[in-house]
Amino acid sequence: MLYFFTRGLRALPVLFAILLTSPLCGQILTGTNVPGSFQDFVLTVNAATTNLSITVAGNTAAFSHLLFKRGTPPSDVNYDVIAAADGRSNTINMEAPELVAGDYVLRVRTPTNSQGHAFAVTLSTNRADLRTSAQPATKSVIASATGTLSPSGWHYFRIDVSTNLPGWRILVDSTNGVYPDVYVQRGQLPTDTVFLKKSQNLTNDILVFSETEAIPGAYYIGVYYPPFSGGALNYTLRTEYTTFFVLNWDPGIADGGSQIYTNRNSSAGDYYFKITPQNTAVGAWRSALNVAAGEAHLYLQRGTPPTVANYQSKSERTGSDGFVLPATAFDSSQDWYYLVHAETNAQWTLVSGEAFVQELGVVATDASSGSGNVIIGAEGIRFFKTTVPVNIQSWRLWLNGLTNTLMIKKVGLPFPFSTDLTQSGQMLVVPSYLTGGQLYFLGVSGNPGTLMNLDSRQHLSVDLPFAASVTNTVAGFPYVSYRFQVPSNQIAWQVSVAARNGNPNVSIRRNQVPNEQNNDAFSEAPGTVTDSVTLVPPSLSDGTFFVTVYGTNAYAFSMTSGDPVITDINYVSTTTNDDTNRVGWRFYRVTDVNQQLGSLGWDLFLQNQPPGTRIALRRNAVPGSWNYRSGSSTTLNVAVYDYISPADFLQRPG
Repeated sequence: MLYFFTRGLRALPVLFAILLTSPLCGQILTGTNVPGSFQDFVLTVNAATTNLSITVAGNTAAFSHLLFKRGTPPSDVNYDVIAAADGRSNTINMEAPELVAGDYVLRVRTPTNSQGHAFAVTLSTNRADLRTSAQPATKSVIASATGTLSPSGWHYFRIDVSTNLPGWRILVDSTNGVYPDVYVQRGQLPTDTVFLKKSQNLTNDILVFSETEAIPGAYYIGVYYPPFSGGALNYTLRTEYTTFFVLNWDPGIADGGSQIYTNRNSSAGDYYFKITPQNTAVGAWRSALNVAAGEAHLYLQRGTPPTVANYQSKSERTGSDGFVLPATAFDSSQDWYYLVHAETNAQWTLVSGEAFVQELGVVATDASSGSGNVIIGAEGIRFFKTTVPVNIQSWRLWLNGLTNTLMIKKVGLPFPFSTDLTQSGQMLVVPSYLTGGQLYFLGVSGNPGTLMNLDSRQHLSVDLPFAASVTNTVAGFPYVSYRFQVPSNQIAWQVSVAARNGNPNVSIRRNQVPNEQNNDAFSEAPGTVTDSVTLVPPSLSDGTFFVTVYGTNAYAFSMTSGDPVITDINYVSTTTNDDTNRVGWRFYRVTDVNQQLGSLGWDLFLQNQPPGTRIALRRNAVPGSWNYRSGSSTTLNVAVYDYISPADFLQRPG
């Protein structure tokens, strides 16, 4: 039994009593509205009514909206559900839990942008096709529903969103271990290819709309069960308001931040924030979620609220979370949104803004220009800046044994994907990248809470005579440099570094300190094999040369500097290498010109040599890697070069 009365502009009540003889039997309410007017109908729903469908026909010229409320007449700002599309028919499909036995008021409102409307409202109850594409169930902005779907099945819902919504969230939970997909579209039904937002392959689906995204209008939600082989899908749909706390931009003047949001809610759940970034002087925006107890994760997205499955940046570490974005990834005209996904009893704070950069001053000759003991913050990277003096030879950077990534950049803060130099745990910075008087920015990445101490100081070389032998044990910064004065008319210079412990390597450079990447020559033999580098003219000339011995851990070595061993041999001979634990050049000299007379050619070949071994010939001078040519019947120097270990050397006339 359904009872109702109408009230027009003159509020003259008319009482009707209509018996619905079958669930799909349509009952018609008629009336006429001028633009800007409405009529109300009171409907009494009994306990046997499981759902109620209300449709008012309309077209592009004349149409009306439907507003429905239990107990009292609805208004434009106070209703249970609404269907307010312009230029078309409107339908409300009510079901439990919103529809219960009792009195309801239906308002048929004709807006001012419509012509006068002679309307007809069709009523039907207990429909079997609710939630189908033809009859999506009508819900309020705050609502809930449960349902069961078979594979490949859809359920549809319609929600009309009004103005001034602070934020809106749609949640769909699976209750039996299978995964629904959720799609939302504005103004029409969604499909799996046409949608405004979607969430797929999750037990708990969440779709969030910010206050700027929730444009007034009709939103359609589609819950879809993909064609899996499992049984039925049981789901719960919830829609609710959500708020976005507006964060203040932190100026980056303090390590822990000065504009800090402190959470005081111990409940588990999702917490949303909005921020508009400002221009940054250092080219970086940090986000730091400092978790003091429990567990929480951080997600960030531009323009739209993130979810745990849809984001631009995220941090899901155990403990504190965070990240740093370069200035190229954002600008001051954009709105960005955070999601903090927190467990029960989690205690956390959130800081967002300019990255903190620790000032180290001018690079000194001692540890006074280092960082001291500092902590890597929740953002996962610690930044520093320093200036090098004009007369600096080279610059050492060391993490005192930590292997965290060390980055350096001249303009702006460095990032793993945007840096001038990067190395694990240590770095020797040399010219030409090293420029006196230059400001440099440093970054050390690592897990939040890592205690670190960046040693930043000038790297000084030790003067040695040209012919010298020295031993050294290196237990701290794993680079040591020496300066040599090479005399004039030197036909060759050999520097050998024999490992006494660990794995030392060696590099040489004229006029400037070398490192692994910037040198004139280097040797990095594995294990205990002796490293050796030989320079010959024109690479070698009189003047100042620097030698750097380096490794990745503690090591000990013996280094010799001076003339290489040059062994005289016959033009026709067999020679066995007697220096088998050294990589580098092994030199031989043929001085008897008479032995060469009458030869039509000269055959030089190796036996038992490892891959990569070379033979070089040079007339009247020691050959090397960069200067060798074919010989003739004059005095020759012959060399064998081997990358791994020296080999047997044979020669015979051709």
